[in-house]
Amino acid sequence: MTTIKPNSIPFESLNVRTATGPDQQLWYCAKDVHSELGISWSGAALNKTPAEYRTLLNMATPKGDRATVFISRKAVGRLINRSLKPIAMSIAIEVDALVF
Repeated sequence: MTTIKPNSIPFESLNVRTATGPDQQLWYCAKDVHSELGISWSGAALNKTPAEYRTLLNMATPKGDRATVFISRKAVGRLINRSLKPIAMSIAIEVDALVF
């Protein structure tokens, strides 16, 4: 598995780590998205998310390379639909505005 260096895309005053995966698509750090949407995070949080909407990428961190779960734009949309937090709509608008 190739180690990626995450990008950081601010959503208003929030930071969600992103990465360009081997497929050249933009992926979002699942833990960051959950945190910003007020959805509790656990490894099992994505069990019902289709496999093609999630991937595991090695991410360079100060403590060394760590396997990190990243999710696709479609998975972010599914999470936004689950969240009742007011920030969810702001994140949806920001994600939709990204053009890569």
